[in-house]
Amino acid sequence: MVPNQKRLIVGVVLGVMTIIGLVLVSTHNVDAAETDTEPGQDQVTNITSTNKSTEEDVGTDSDDSNLTSSEDFLLGDRFALIIVSGYNGTDPTELDKAISLFYYLLDHDYSAENVIMLCNESCPVSEGAANLANIEDGFQYLKDHSTSLDDVLIHISDHNTQNATGVYLKFEDGNLSTNSIAYWMDFIQYDYLTFIMNGNRSGLVLPLFQNPDRTIMSSMRSNDTVHPDNFNITRSLLDPESDSNHDNFITFEEAFYHEFDLLVPETGQVPRIWISS
Repeated sequence: MVPNQKRLIVGVVLGVMTIIGLVLVSTHNVDAAETDTEPGQDQVTNITSTNKSTEEDVGTDSDDSNLTSSEDFLLGDRFALIIVSGYNGTDPTELDKAISLFYYLLDHDYSAENVIMLCNESCPVSEGAANLANIEDGFQYLKDHSTSLDDVLIHISDHNTQNATGVYLKFEDGNLSTNSIAYWMDFIQYDYLTFIMNGNRSGLVLPLFQNPDRTIMSSMRSNDTVHPDNFNITRSLLDPESDSNHDNFITFEEAFYHEFDLLVPETGQVPRIWISS
């Protein structure tokens, strides 16, 4: 089961932010001449937001002395749910990619208690098997702990199947309807949500999870079966060539397009993406 001792101390954080805000207002009244000298702040991009900025860039320059971590401006927290199906045995390539993503997130402003990893329990970072009960618990954790200030990432490695009643994901103890996942996602609070689906026919989910303030990615088209799945979002998150706007920060969207450019000419695998307008 997903450990229930995890907790998000949002109330304390908001209280501290309120005190800091009052201090800053007081300082502004005393030293107005100093605080008004800069017309704006550097644009900062959140990792799971598609080029969304928490502050509008109104004219400051972009030299390296002004670059800062996105954590400095993030009002909320970051949450992630990573699931690797064990149906017909865990795919070692997919497991390795998921573990790499797990450690990448911990190195990029995600706290360990907010990253849930469901996979083969022999995996050193597993919090439980990727079975139907644990998956539902993982979505419940996001629902119970995330807020409208937070960024949420959901990454699933699985094989999709479709029949007359809908699209299903295959897990070791049964199939999970994408209708159930869509329902659970609708109850998660977030500022922005990124959903990444790896596996055969992963493009089937693309139209099913679309909603405002979401980006939905699939590693291939809805009718494609490719093994091994060559799409690896972490590879491009770590590649400086992915930074298309040269702001020293790589978003999931930038990483997706870099993966697309790598895979299409070399393998013929065609990742898909939907971005809310």
